[in-house]
Order: sequence, then structure tokens, then C-alpha cells
Amino acid sequence: GFSPPFLPFVSGLDRPEVATVWPELLLVGYLTAALALLLNRAPRTSAAVCAIVIIADVVAARARYANSALFTGLLLLLIALQTRERGLWMIRTQMVLLYAGASLNKLLHPDWRSGQYIEHWTQDVMQLGWLGALASWLPDGVLYLAFGWFVITAETALAITMGVEVVRQKDDIG
Repeated sequence: GFSPPFLPFVSGLDRPEVATVWPELLLVGYLTAALALLLNRAPRTSAAVCAIVIIADVVAARARYANSALFTGLLLLLIALQTRERGLWMIRTQMVLLYAGASLNKLLHPDWRSGQYIEHWTQDVMQLGWLGALASWLPDGVLYLAFGWFVITAETALAITMGVEVVRQKDDIG
């Protein structure tokens, strides 16, 4: 949640007079905008306020920085900037970049191509013993190799599919 800033990206947010009210301001702003968004009241404005609050929270604390929070804030900002005339090309372009970057990152990483990353994540981090038992029935590493390549292929296919739609939509707009 929204807690007092710690090691902010922007100096001044850690000052006591700011740090005491900052979390409450963010919480009130976010809850108000999120409720309005859920009730479809001023959706673009509500999405913009939610985006600004999420981005402000990320900026306020390096310890809470996460790509997923920043991505969510920026995606809400793109939603707020959309109009019917523009269509959804900005959001789709962002998703194309996200999946293309993710698939390229995995494709260039030997641990993903070999399945070693999936094996480590499922066995050591998530501790999915049942998956290890299933993998033991197959030749060494085949299941993890298949999962790794499935993820790479799925992300690549999503990037291409959404990319085609972005180009088609831009052609329709002119």
C-alpha cells in the first residue's frame, strides 16, 4: 500500500512535513479515482488520477519501485490520453513493445533457451514439487526446455499479433 516515502527518487519527499501527509493524500486520491473509474464516472480523468498516484508512489520510494507498478501507472496514463478518434493504437503499441522486449530478452538469455530459468523458478523459488515429479518422467530437462520455449513463442506471437493490429488501426485512422 501507500506508506511513508523512503529513499525517494525526488528529493524533498522524505521531509517530515511531507512524509506524514503524502501516504494519506495518495490513498484518498487513488481510492476516489478508482471508485469513480469502477462506476464509469469521468473515466479518462479517473484513469489519469490513478496513473498519477501510482507513478507518484513509485517516485516517492525506491524501495517500492517495481516495473509492474510503473507499467500499470503508465498504462493508465495512456488510457487517459486515448480518444475515440485515436482508437487504441497507443495502448496496443505499448503492449507490442512490452511483449517484443520480453520475448527478445528471453531469446537472448541462455538460461531461458535451455530451460534452466524455468527449472530454477519452478523448483527453487516456487517449490512446485509436483512439476519436478512430472519432469522426472521425461528425459532430463525436456519439460523445462518446452516451457521456456513456449513462453518465448507466446510472447513473440502476442507482439506480432498486436503489432499487425496497430498497423491496421493506424491505416484506418489515416
